Amino acid sequence: MGPFELVLFDMDGVIADTEPLHLEAANQVLAEEGVRLTAADGREFLGSTDAELFAALKQRRGLRQPVERLVAAKTRATIGLIRTGLAPAPGVCELLIQLKMRSIPAVVASSSLPELIDAVVDCLGLRSSFAGLFSAQLVGRGKPHPDLFLLAAQSLGVPPRDCLVIEDAPAGIRAARAAGMAVAAVRTRLTEEVDLSDADLVLDSLLQFDYEILDGC
Repeated sequence: MGPFELVLFDMDGVIADTEPLHLEAANQVLAEEGVRLTAADGREFLGSTDAELFAALKQRRGLRQPVERLVAAKTRATIGLIRTGLAPAPGVCELLIQLKMRSIPAVVASSSLPELIDAVVDCLGLRSSFAGLFSAQLVGRGKPHPDLFLLAAQSLGVPPRDCLVIEDAPAGIRAARAAGMAVAAVRTRLTEEVDLSDADLVLDSLLQFDYEILDGC
């Protein structure tokens, strides 16, 4: 792999361990509906947008509230949980430093809404580390479609073949593949038993990332 001119980070599970917060926030909202999601449900919807999550649950479990209202309520709940305190995932800051040393820009490309991306990067103090923040709300189709990754690369003028995506979910890996980009997968608590083998590289954490990959070594 490599050399690379752009690194695209998924957010939830890659930059910070926010996926449990998303599950907790969803369950806060769904309590009124008498529905509770399990960790297995969380794994099923990894990489999905909140709108996709609630639309599926509305069909399966007959939720009464409109999808838009559920999404807005979950967004508020998730931001509240994020603001109680959040730490960067192991190895993220180190990798961002290495990218800066090599003048390789980094962006966030996440299925989360812009408000959630803003809350996470600001809570972590990492806004200045990223050349752009891209939400699936900007494109018509989220992951596993490649649209979000392609938009981010095009915005920075970098060909897909020169991009590295860092993901933690099968949907994101498929999106990177469809975009013609290399992809490194990071295992999280939610993806310990998920098949990530379609990635070029699978890591237990970004602390294992070999920086020489960035240079094509």
